[in-house]
Amino acid sequence: MVAGTSSRRHLLIWLLLVAVLATVIPAATAQTDAIDATRDEREALRREKAEQAAQLDPLLAQDLELEQAVADLDALIQLQEAKLDATRQAIVAAEAAVAAAEARVAQMQATIADLRELARLQAIEAYVKPNGDVVQQVLTAADLTTAARRRALLRSVNTSQADLLDQLRAAEEDLADAEADAEAALADVESRRDDEEGQLADIESTRVDQLRLKSALEERIAEFHAEIDALAAEEDELTARLTSLIAQEEARIRAEEEARRRAEQERLLAEQTQVPDDSGAGPQPTPELPDPLPAPESATGLIWPANGIVTSPFGLRWGRIHRGIDINAPAGSPIVAAKAGSVVFAGDNGGFGLNVIIDHGGGFATVYAHLSSISVSEGQSVGQGQSLGGSGCTGSCTGDHLHFETRVNGVAQDPMLFLS
Repeated sequence: MVAGTSSRRHLLIWLLLVAVLATVIPAATAQTDAIDATRDEREALRREKAEQAAQLDPLLAQDLELEQAVADLDALIQLQEAKLDATRQAIVAAEAAVAAAEARVAQMQATIADLRELARLQAIEAYVKPNGDVVQQVLTAADLTTAARRRALLRSVNTSQADLLDQLRAAEEDLADAEADAEAALADVESRRDDEEGQLADIESTRVDQLRLKSALEERIAEFHAEIDALAAEEDELTARLTSLIAQEEARIRAEEEARRRAEQERLLAEQTQVPDDSGAGPQPTPELPDPLPAPESATGLIWPANGIVTSPFGLRWGRIHRGIDINAPAGSPIVAAKAGSVVFAGDNGGFGLNVIIDHGGGFATVYAHLSSISVSEGQSVGQGQSLGGSGCTGSCTGDHLHFETRVNGVAQDPMLFLS
């Protein structure tokens, strides 16, 4: 009774284990398939990004685009090198499989040779020496290794003629299988070596693109540092000059407004003194002009001063502070006023090269640097979109472009905050 209960318990445990395995194994397989699919998608995306990076023109690319392109190519090379390592490990394993298969073939060939020799001797004994000692003849060999092998063979098979022939046929079939395995293993090695060669070519091609873009990036960083360092040396001077120029311009504007106000008051007063008073009400009070309108929001509504893409944004870049944005613009491309205002500087200014500074009122000003030509003059009022000159690369620069700044009370602010 106890034995029966124990058997049923073991059966239930076994059935429960089978049920659990039937649930767990498919789930684990599905999870593995999902992981493989995710890995394949990630690798495909990485390759797509790298292909796009390889097509990038470093002369037109933005700083961030160039950096990202180099990073994408670095990531692809890491992936390619990992696959190459896996291929090389597979080659080592495949070569080991070839060696094992060839050793098995050699062993089977030796076994077949021994079986054939044994069968031959047995046939001779059957006709010539019916009572002879075939075992002694089989063990007679040219070397000890062969003798030992034949001794082991005799222990493993029946020495009757029929048994030997069956064993020989089985050994020949095994030999055919072993030779097929050896050929397949060798073909696998050759296929993996072809893969290795192709992967090496892919890595070399990717490295060519990587080095090209990395060289362009390093060159751009070096040039960027040189340009920013040159501009930084003049930052204090520019800030002071801007503050002074804006103050002078606003003082001039206030003086002109005050002069116009007084002139208008004098004109009105003169008109009153020339008109006879028929009302008998005595002299009329002089009307007051309305106060000047408040300054508009001068930092809003800016249009783009050049037709191009931003190749270098505002802010910290590569260990330097870029106080404006660089807009790609071929030499001579029109540069226009981002908003109406008064030109407070138009000329050459060291690292900024030929540049124009426009005061828009309220302490807000815009700076247009590295121009190839200037078409406005100091003190001139300009409208929004009016030409200021042509794009170029004067002063400290890294190629034809517009360096555009927005300043609030002399302090640089990100132009992207104001451009519409």
